[in-house]
Amino acid sequence: MKTFLENNKRLCINFILLFLLSVFSCALLLLRFHILGANYFKFLVWNLFLAWIPYGLSLIIYLFDTLFKFKSKIYFMVFIGVFWLLFFPNAPYMLTDFVHFSWMNFYPNGTDSITINWLDFLLFSTFILNGIALGVHSLSIMQNILIKYCGKIYSCVGIAIITFLTSIAIYWGRFIRLNSWDAWRNFEAIKENLVIPPIGWLFIVLLWILLFGMFALFGLGNIVALKGGPSVYKNE
Repeated sequence: MKTFLENNKRLCINFILLFLLSVFSCALLLLRFHILGANYFKFLVWNLFLAWIPYGLSLIIYLFDTLFKFKSKIYFMVFIGVFWLLFFPNAPYMLTDFVHFSWMNFYPNGTDSITINWLDFLLFSTFILNGIALGVHSLSIMQNILIKYCGKIYSCVGIAIITFLTSIAIYWGRFIRLNSWDAWRNFEAIKENLVIPPIGWLFIVLLWILLFGMFALFGLGNIVALKGGPSVYKNE
């Protein structure tokens, strides 16, 4: 275990930082509840919990691949990978939580309520930043696993496909109000919404460009690292 931790210091540091950021976000929410006595934004905790699930699953896959040597482990990794793919959209989905500010006024004649709106904006931003960070790190871990088994080119294709499917899932989640577990609990609802209107496809494509660009910039660092030295998550 000591050797594993020494070879994966960056992975451990990122986990600790993400955990501390989550604690900080929840502490801000508790502070808001203590001051105002209102818990309107408790759904942020649930959304953040859902964002942790794909990150945790990617860690399980990585640990299983690193610690075990038998060949049949790939079947377990694929099995967990399916659930990772189903839950992964919950992380970048938090980007759409900014929609809750569409009804707020940030620039009237300076009142306490406006100050609270800006504080709420900072509160939301910490949760959303946390969700995006969890998604980026989770996808980066999976990218390195794809590089190991499929090569760099196919890993990039895989990232493009994953982010595109994620954009569709976010559309379903935000506009149709479907959840990851509807894949097995309410699959009929998914089939009923397979036909997406043109304006929906515009949202999906633009979001895909944003997500793919954002994750590709981070993932490119890992690909370069693999070429010139050990990757951020690569076991030395």
